[in-house]
Amino acid sequence: MGEWLFDFKLFNWPNQTSPTTTEVIEFFLAVQVVILCLLFVLAAAKRLRRLWTRRSDPYWQKRFEKLWLQYLYPETPDDRPLALAELRQAIRSPGRYGFLRRILQEQLKVFKDHEHQLLNRLYKECGFFSDDLSDLNSLWWSKRLAAVLRLERLEDPELEGAFRKMLKDKNDLVVLVSIRAYSKVTNEVEPLLDALSRKAPARRDLFTEILMNLADRDPSRVIRYLFECFDPFVASLCIEVLGRKKVQSALPVILSLAESGDEGVAEACSEALGEIGETSAIPSLRKLLTHPNSMIQAKALVSLYRLGERNLHTQLKGLETDQDFGVRREIFNLKLQLQIGVDA
Repeated sequence: MGEWLFDFKLFNWPNQTSPTTTEVIEFFLAVQVVILCLLFVLAAAKRLRRLWTRRSDPYWQKRFEKLWLQYLYPETPDDRPLALAELRQAIRSPGRYGFLRRILQEQLKVFKDHEHQLLNRLYKECGFFSDDLSDLNSLWWSKRLAAVLRLERLEDPELEGAFRKMLKDKNDLVVLVSIRAYSKVTNEVEPLLDALSRKAPARRDLFTEILMNLADRDPSRVIRYLFECFDPFVASLCIEVLGRKKVQSALPVILSLAESGDEGVAEACSEALGEIGETSAIPSLRKLLTHPNSMIQAKALVSLYRLGERNLHTQLKGLETDQDFGVRREIFNLKLQLQIGVDA
């Protein structure tokens, strides 16, 4: 970078010859390198600190377990306040703060109904709830995402407004997770579907979960969304969800789409018709056995077996040796379910 950087003349420019353009560029490059190195060291130190706070601590794990169980199932009226006071005292340490929060998050996924509500209240009384709400306004998308994921597990209707606000986040992943969280706490379908329609289905798992939550509340709205969407991929997800939920009222719509020119839609239909379980779908499924796509043939074959059809050994034999591994796997799993020998 030039020995002049370390010369006293660098700090005495008014009394010396002005530096050349090359020297100025070298100086600023050196400053940038130093700043980058400092940022790297800070990031590494923060990461090490997080790993250290996540270390397993058997003593506190047992202690926290005893205290939150005492909070959930108090034997005397004083047990719950005492447990809360000790938990608040313990989490003053940054390491134990994150440790208890993770424990409560895990338990929120396990417990339901009354116990879930009590854990929800404990989460708030320990201060985690307010901290997560604060993190929703963070400049860092990763912090906003983590906060949405934690708050989502609470399934608290009080969070409806916060999740709705996060639907306008600049980060697509934060928006998708917020849509899923919003679908668990709201009865308003239109804002949910409006936000969903504006996002590309980059994450199939998230889209499917959101539609499943919607189908639990109002299956007819998923059927309407199937009509309204123009994306074949989203349509196939709607059909998949309607099939998994065994929505009988969706049968006419799925039958009409079974001969779709889009292979993804046709494949979803061939599977959903078997899951719904109506024998009136058998003629449509038999037509799909002649589809050029071997995966659609395999899905249709599996659905026909689900509906009680058995004289399909010729088609079964034909697909056993298909070049597509996915097709062979479908046929193998079918034969296992029916207790048919692989060489039968």
